[in-house]
Amino acid sequence: MEIKNVPFSYLLKLELPSLAEDVITIVEKHDPEALKIQDVFDLLLDQESNITLLNRHHGAHHITSKLPPLRKKCYRYAQEIVNRMKFVMKEQEDNPTDGVLKAHVLVKGHLFQLSRTRSQRLMLQKLKGFFEVVERDEAIETLFSEYHLTSDLNNLRSSFSRLKVLLLERSMLTSEISKVKTDDLSAPIVKSLKDLFKQIEVAALKNTDLDYAPVVIELNGAIRRLKTDVNIRLANNKR
Repeated sequence: MEIKNVPFSYLLKLELPSLAEDVITIVEKHDPEALKIQDVFDLLLDQESNITLLNRHHGAHHITSKLPPLRKKCYRYAQEIVNRMKFVMKEQEDNPTDGVLKAHVLVKGHLFQLSRTRSQRLMLQKLKGFFEVVERDEAIETLFSEYHLTSDLNNLRSSFSRLKVLLLERSMLTSEISKVKTDDLSAPIVKSLKDLFKQIEVAALKNTDLDYAPVVIELNGAIRRLKTDVNIRLANNKR
C-alpha cells in the first residue's frame, strides 16, 4: 500500500504544522505500537515543539488579544479616580487640605486622560509612577481610602499588574520565536513525516498479518484534501 506524495515545496507555512497535527491524530488513533511503527512515530512526536513554534511564527500572538480589555480596564479605573478627585476638590474648593491638594496633583499628573496617552509605553510609565508614589506615601493611600477610592485603586493596581505580566510574557515568547528561522523549524518536521510514511509502507510489506489499510486510507484522505487546496491556490495564482 502506498501513501500519496505530499507537495511539501508548495505548502504554505501554516499548512505544514496543520498536516503534521492531522498525521499525529490519525496514526495515534490506529495504535502505532500495534502497527510496529512506534519508533519512527516517536520521532514525529519529538517535533511537537517545532510544530507549536511554527504555528506561532506565522499567526497573531495569542497574548495580544488579551491586552486591549486590560488596557480598557486601566483607563476606566483611572478615570473613576480622576472623577472622584474632581468631586472632592469641588467639595473643598474654599479650603482644600494639603493632603487633598497633594493627591489631586498626583492624580491629575498621572491618571488624567490616560486613554489619550500617545503610546502604551508612556501609559505604563504613568501608572508605574503613580503607584510608586502611592506605595511610598502612606498618607495618600489613607486619603484615598477616606474618600472611598480604595476599590478603584485596587482594581487599577490589579489590571496594571496583569497587563505588565502579559506584556513581559509576550516579549519573552516573541524573542524565543524570533531566534528560530522558519526553515529550521520546517525541515525536521518534513523529514519526520517522510520517514513515517516510508516506515508505514515498509511495515505493511513486512507484516502481512496486520491490516494497514485503515491508517493508509485515512492518511491519503488528509493528503488528498491538502493537495486539493494547494492545486486550487496554484490555479488561482496563474490567473
